[in-house]
This record gives sequence, structure tokens and C-alpha cells, in this order.
Amino acid sequence: MEKRSWQKPKSLQLRDEGQDIVLAALDRLINAWNVYWSAWLDQMDTREAEQSLLRALHDPEPSLREEDRRTWSMLEQACHALLHELRADASSKNRHDLCDRTLLQRVSRFQNDCWNALLQRQRAQSEADALTGLANRRRLAQDLRRQHSMVQRGAAACVAIVDLDHFKAFNDQHGHLAGDQALRILADFLRSSLRPYDGVYRFGGEEFILILPGMTESCALRTANRLCEHLLASRQYFDDGRSFGLSISIGIAALTADSSYETALAAADAALYQAKAEGRGRAKLGVVRASEKPQPAVSSR
Repeated sequence: MEKRSWQKPKSLQLRDEGQDIVLAALDRLINAWNVYWSAWLDQMDTREAEQSLLRALHDPEPSLREEDRRTWSMLEQACHALLHELRADASSKNRHDLCDRTLLQRVSRFQNDCWNALLQRQRAQSEADALTGLANRRRLAQDLRRQHSMVQRGAAACVAIVDLDHFKAFNDQHGHLAGDQALRILADFLRSSLRPYDGVYRFGGEEFILILPGMTESCALRTANRLCEHLLASRQYFDDGRSFGLSISIGIAALTADSSYETALAAADAALYQAKAEGRGRAKLGVVRASEKPQPAVSSR
């Protein structure tokens, strides 16, 4: 039996899920640069502003994730190159004379790179679920439209609705903060168990949606049953040694060219109800009919 360790803190704390280290760092960097550049143009002493800028540039480094380091490193290199040039010219009595077209273009490029990184980060954050880090419903709608368009051109794909079994009872027994941890565990499990290009989305509550490109119904059903079995066979552990298990039920349906993706989600939702009715901890396949009108994708349970 697989053992997954969850080290629960001695006292569960509600962390700030909305905090984004990169977003805050970019905002701080832009502000520090503006102060420095203004001081330089106004013929003021820039040493204090430069120190603040360097702190804004280097303080976030230990907290950056690997995927964010490349962008940050590019900004660092551009900023240091500018500082090297501007520092050499800081003693000039009239710095405006040194603002040739090339220098202004480099400054403008650096400022634009900072703002573009900030806007991209804000856009990504608006499409991410704060609790689990998974893509949210806004991103789901975009990806469903894109995948359905590919199905209409001949590709195969399935959608699945995943529901964490007995989640209300888990919250009642362990508390809502422990429930949040369980949702994160499930999100990490789904991400690590599926292919890199499969879509995993937090729909709301204890429900998640999967987009499985290139999968036929039989392949998607095998994959979903494997997920159910592997999660059920694993154990999670509190730091006091108490263990707990999680199980999921899954409803699956194929995306088809002659019906909408809403219809496929409705079929997957009906299949999920069937999996729940048959005892939970299993996957069931729904039937998509071209004549069906779109229905609400997920109901409250």
C-alpha cells in the first residue's frame, strides 16, 4: 500500500491564498525603478534609490519557483546593465545631455518588459484557483472551446468530472482547514498522475474537471478507474500519526463533433451520479446524445 505523508502543522493556520510572490516582487521592482529613474533625471543623488532598487531586484530570489527564475533573471540582467551605464554618467552636471536615443530605447524596453511581466502574471492569476493552484473555471471555458474545436476537426477527447467522496463528513470530522489540505492533496495527485498536457481544473467545492485530449471513451474510463484505485490505496498522515484516506468518484463523457461541450459535461455529470449511487470510489461512462440540449454541468452535492 502506498504511503503519502502529509505533515500537518501543530496548529493549522489559514494562509493567504491570494498572495503571489512574483506579482508583489514585480510591483515593488517597478516602483523602485521609477523612483531611481526620476532621481536620475532630476539630477539628484541616486545612491539611496539605487540601493532600494537592488534590494527589490535581489530580495525575491530565494522565494522564486524554478519556472519563474528565467524571466526574473532576464530582468536582472537588463537592470544591471542599465545601472552600470547610468552610474557612470551620474556625475555629469547635465544628465539630460546623455539621454541619447539608444539609452532611452533601452530604458523603455526594460520598463516595458517589467510591465508586460506584471500584466502576464495578473492574467495568469485571474485564471488560477487560489486554493489549489489549478486552472479555474475561466480557463476551463477557454480550453473547452479550443478542445471542442479540435474534436470538430477529427480529434478525439474526453471530459471527466471528479468529486471527492464524503467531503462534508471529512470537514465535520477534521475541520475546514484540514478540508482545504485534502483538496490540495487531490489537486496534486491529479496533476502528478495525468499526462503533462491533460487539463486539470478546480470547478468549485470538492469538484474538479479533466480534459483528456486524444483519449477514446474506453481509454479515459481505464485512466479514471486507475485514478480511483490508486488514491483509494494510498494513505495520508497527520503529524500525530493518525492516518486518513481519500476516495473519488468520476463521471466521463466523450466530446463529440455533433454536440456541444456543455452536453458532454452534462453526460459526465449524470455518469458521476451513477458512480455515487453504485457505491463511490469508481468511474462511470456517460452517453452523449447529439439531440440533447445543454444542461448545467455540475450540481451541488
